[in-house]
Parts: sequence; C-alpha cells; structure tokens
Amino acid sequence: MIELIGIISIIHVPYLADIFNHSPLSAWMWIGLGLNALVLYSIEWIRKAVVRGYKNVRNGKTSALSLQEVGQ
Repeated sequence: MIELIGIISIIHVPYLADIFNHSPLSAWMWIGLGLNALVLYSIEWIRKAVVRGYKNVRNGKTSALSLQEVGQ
C-alpha cells in the first residue's frame, strides 16, 4: 500500500513530478494498456488450450475425462 501511495504521489504531486520529470498518462494510453493486457491474456489462454489438447491427443484421450473415470 505504501508503494502505491508513493508511485501516485510521484506522478500527481507537482513538486515530486517536477523532480522526477513524470506526468500522468492520457486516456488513450490507458486504453492501449488495457487492450495490451486483454491481448496478452487471450494469447495465453489460447496457448494453454492448445497445449492441453496436444497432451490429450498424445495420451490417447478424446476428452478431459475418460468413460472409466466418470463411471467410478
């Protein structure tokens, strides 16, 4: 919590912002950061699905659980 307060104060307190030469991000930059996070999360989700499917094919399973595992 203290780190977050320090970062926000370095950006938004004029005296500290001048010392560290920082300025707040504009709205279009926040949109870009949000889209970047969404794209990275989606790519990782797709990668995990592909790896999971590859492992199931390699092990000869057609689904996550076989009929024997469900029947027990």
